[in-house]
Amino acid sequence: MRGSDHPKWARQLAAAVACAALVTGLAVVTGPAQAPTVDEHGPVGTGAVLSLSAFASRGPGVTASTGPGAAPPAQIPWGRVGAGWSVAVEAPDAARYDRYVVYLVSPGRLRYRARTLALGGRGGLVRLADWSGDKRRALLELTGAGNTGDLTRVVDLDLATGSELGSFSVANLASAQFTRPAGADLLITTKSSVYRAYPDGALQARLPSQLVDHPVQTPLGEYPDPLYTPDGTRIVFQSSAGLEVATNAGMAVRSLRSPTGEACSPVRWWAPGTVLAWCGTGYYGGSQMGGQLWRVPVSGAAPSPVTPARHGAMAFIDEDAWVLPSGTYVQQVLMACAGWWLIGRLGPGGKVTRVRVPTSDGNVFVDGAYGARLQIRAALNCGQMGPGLPVVGDSLAWFDPVTKSLEVVLGPAPGNRATRRSSVVDALLYNPLPSSWQAGWL
Repeated sequence: MRGSDHPKWARQLAAAVACAALVTGLAVVTGPAQAPTVDEHGPVGTGAVLSLSAFASRGPGVTASTGPGAAPPAQIPWGRVGAGWSVAVEAPDAARYDRYVVYLVSPGRLRYRARTLALGGRGGLVRLADWSGDKRRALLELTGAGNTGDLTRVVDLDLATGSELGSFSVANLASAQFTRPAGADLLITTKSSVYRAYPDGALQARLPSQLVDHPVQTPLGEYPDPLYTPDGTRIVFQSSAGLEVATNAGMAVRSLRSPTGEACSPVRWWAPGTVLAWCGTGYYGGSQMGGQLWRVPVSGAAPSPVTPARHGAMAFIDEDAWVLPSGTYVQQVLMACAGWWLIGRLGPGGKVTRVRVPTSDGNVFVDGAYGARLQIRAALNCGQMGPGLPVVGDSLAWFDPVTKSLEVVLGPAPGNRATRRSSVVDALLYNPLPSSWQAGWL
């Protein structure tokens, strides 16, 4: 699950601000929406009006992104690209969302501009679907309102040259990702089928229909991404009864029973042979709201809980977890607020203590962990993004949960009016796998 699957701007903004006082105690006022311009190339925003408490610009522990401008892709040091690096997408003008820039970003905040996408209309959406195993390609999803059949354009982007290796349109797309280990092909999941494709979208093989098992709407979405094993020979799918492990050709390997008796969704690999999965614990208002995180061995061994079960429409939901030297940290979301993301530290007995992040609205999405820090996307400014439309843009930053320090990598810097109009809409942190991964460990 990623932040771009629940974009905070536009359609979620109006609902989210209603919970700001409940979660953060900030002063929040709503007002009439600005009349949007209808454009066939992108979704129409809701335009809710906010008034948030002032954020201390460049306060203690906040480092702005003051590095040099972005270098061209020809200067990317590919031999050093790996742990701590990110692919990120920034909207330079968050009032329009008509242009996006794709960057490769180093742990030291060096930025390499891979491609600028001009969508030709206001309000388009670009999502980073995946980063290939060979690190040289990014998979983008471009969507807009008014497209017949919920049409999404999928682009296979060469980060080394900025060129498109292939692109095609898919109706009712659920997810697109690279095959593993290198990313030679694509795995496409729609609301009715799963199939492998070439980079230009040409059908390679259709997987059995029984792998499309999307019984409920969960906090991770009704169509969570399938999870490849590192060697690319196995795929883990969501199931109404737990998880399903299949070969790359779609042949069943084994079923993993849900430890809660409800649907499970794969989140990511926790350790060699073990999936971090979200498993439901109850229904609220027709959706699977209650749940907890589990370590599920794909060997069929007994799963073990990471977090305790949480219940109720107003309960925080644990979406993901990371182990740092200072402890285990959990990404939590309050679905009653239409998506309010927080960070918590897991303590004895499963108690989660909220970790305060110096942001303007307290809404923080974690992209991943590197060393002792978390890479987050959060609003660091309260400022005008357009005439009569105060909207908060997201920054990409490193956060140390012990010192509470923030180091801005990309996007709006605290108090910097020159960058306040931009917003980082998506990011993928490179996730190196443990050296103990072995082919055939299933």
